[in-house]
Amino acid sequence: PTNFVLRVTNNLTIGPNGVLGVCDVRCGGNLQLSGGGKLNVYALPTNSTTRPGNGALVAVTNSMTVGASSWVYAWSDSYSGGSPLFRMQDLTVNTGGGFDATATGYRGNRGKGAGGSGERIRGAGYGGRGGAGQFGGTGGLTYGFTNAPLQPGSGGAVTAAGEGGYGGGFIRVEAAGTVTLNGSLIANGGTSLGYTTYPSGGSGGGVFVRCRNFSGDANGAFQARGGV
Repeated sequence: PTNFVLRVTNNLTIGPNGVLGVCDVRCGGNLQLSGGGKLNVYALPTNSTTRPGNGALVAVTNSMTVGASSWVYAWSDSYSGGSPLFRMQDLTVNTGGGFDATATGYRGNRGKGAGGSGERIRGAGYGGRGGAGQFGGTGGLTYGFTNAPLQPGSGGAVTAAGEGGYGGGFIRVEAAGTVTLNGSLIANGGTSLGYTTYPSGGSGGGVFVRCRNFSGDANGAFQARGGV
């Protein structure tokens, strides 16, 4: 889907079992995912002049609704960290659906909190320091802002036996009106790739929501856990 741009004058609906992969969406009406519909948004390696401050853009003039069993997957660029930005008037995320950026951040030994190389089980850092290595190496550094994360999670250490887990991605939502969260916004880090004895997890990613009003029920959840 590299550089695939979609322009819709009115409403865009991704219905039951529909799958759409894009780098850029401009919707002039409402954007709705229902019945298990899936939207994959892939960030470009570097920020362009048409996407200031982000690597991909989903801009919805009116409301965006993510129904039950429907998911939006936010893919950061695994080398540069460019990440999608979602803009709309109102956002509703229903129970059983949501945004998922699990292991879609920086790849192994990438990012400001990278686990490094040569030290087994040296985890990546982000909001907290990464786990220490099996043979004495310190974990990845902390970075970013606690009240306004702007980057994806970092990758775990790379060893001769395998690559550390990818960091969690970055979910950035800017709603001019109301965000109703009854589903999930998930940016968990990934597990180590190819080496299970001494795993090296990626750090949890970032979730940043800006809106005028926010509401939700007991099913609403934010997650940005580190991998193992």
